[in-house]
Amino acid sequence: MQHNFNIITIDPGINHLGLSVCEIDFQNKEVIKTFSTTLHVKEKNLNKRNIELYGLRQCKIDYLNEILIKYIEKYKPITVVVESPFYNMRRPAAFLPLIELLYQIRMTIREFENINYVSYEPSLIKKTVGASAICKKDEVKKYVLINKDFFKLEKEINIEDLDEHAIDSLAILYTHFQKVIKNL
Repeated sequence: MQHNFNIITIDPGINHLGLSVCEIDFQNKEVIKTFSTTLHVKEKNLNKRNIELYGLRQCKIDYLNEILIKYIEKYKPITVVVESPFYNMRRPAAFLPLIELLYQIRMTIREFENINYVSYEPSLIKKTVGASAICKKDEVKKYVLINKDFFKLEKEINIEDLDEHAIDSLAILYTHFQKVIKNL
């Protein structure tokens, strides 16, 4: 009987998307290993004709979706966990692209069998790692670094070198583990 399964966690962003893949031993409720990265969307990598036809935002979403499909096919996760979007009054234009990206992620996951979709509010993620609910990114990183041994990052990944998006995807992973897996 299989006890190890993969989970993908995503800090959504249409320009920079944090992504972690974690193998978890569900029987012993422990992390086996984690890979973490940030996907950076550059306009030069997008199809120019499609930008004219569908717009830059949709092309960015399609690009990220194609990469996500490759990760799903390679790692066969049982769950994809995302940070839910929040409305920032200082950046209201960022909300709709996040909603569209998360909708596309959900539709993609539905094309695969037996993948759960879970989302957590940003404030819950921050509190779960130990930060305050309305803190800056640096505070989240500080608490993720305190818990760095939990993640068992692959040897070639130095957690200190990860940017805020990859760090946030690790915070999402930590939250999911504490809220769900630990309590199985």
